[in-house]
Amino acid sequence: MASADESEPITGWGRPSLGDDLRLRLIYFGATVIDESWSHRHESEPFWRIYRNARDGAVVTCAGQRHALGQGEVWLIPPWLSWRSSCQGRFGHVNAHLEIPQWQRDLVRAAFPRPLCIPDDRLGVNLRALAGDLADGGPSAAVFWRVLALCAEVFVHACQMVPVRLRARLLPSDEPLSDLRARIENGLDQTLDNRGLAAAISVSQPTLVRRFRASLGTTPSRYVAARRLARAAELLAVSDLSIDAIATRCGFADRRAFGKAFRRVMGRPPARYRREARG
Repeated sequence: MASADESEPITGWGRPSLGDDLRLRLIYFGATVIDESWSHRHESEPFWRIYRNARDGAVVTCAGQRHALGQGEVWLIPPWLSWRSSCQGRFGHVNAHLEIPQWQRDLVRAAFPRPLCIPDDRLGVNLRALAGDLADGGPSAAVFWRVLALCAEVFVHACQMVPVRLRARLLPSDEPLSDLRARIENGLDQTLDNRGLAAAISVSQPTLVRRFRASLGTTPSRYVAARRLARAAELLAVSDLSIDAIATRCGFADRRAFGKAFRRVMGRPPARYRREARG
């Protein structure tokens, strides 16, 4: 007697479907040593952070809760949190900055409201070893893929900690939106209004809005605005482009409009964000 099929198979790998719907972008990976007392306040930022500390003594405070980052532990700090980190004395840590464009701010806040300790000693050891390989041999394709694989494992643990009612929302599954989101990513400096986006996938504007809400939990205009600000924040942190050039590249009418939008979401102007991001 055949048993009932109770599985929910994941299909679509290799097509512009699930494999492209959930992307993990590595923005930064490296090791840092702090030689004195250090404290820094982090406002709203669009990036995930992974930390692995060389010894006890680092503290992250978020929403009034104090989290001690123990030696060798791997911690995942979600984006869009306001938090403060501090430590004393000579202190080394491995850290990575990542982005998952499909996970919008409201979803992240609901699913990941606080920093998470990832209970896997092997991950911490391997992240530290990779930092050493990077220092010895410089960037390479092999190191990049190893880092990305380990970061993906961190998110495996993180997703298992998410309440069951929210897990399905972490995996967008509307295939036409995958192509459209790729168009958005590659055209942030262009006009991306609902009319043009709907025409690109041959649907009405109400249908476009409905699909975005069902798949990503937001509207097309808010999604585009979030992607523009996230890309701008990345360029401020890792590029030497001028603020005017970043504003243009990310689709803002001018520096003033860019500064106003950036400050409203990130809590500080672009120039200050750049100074803080570069330590």
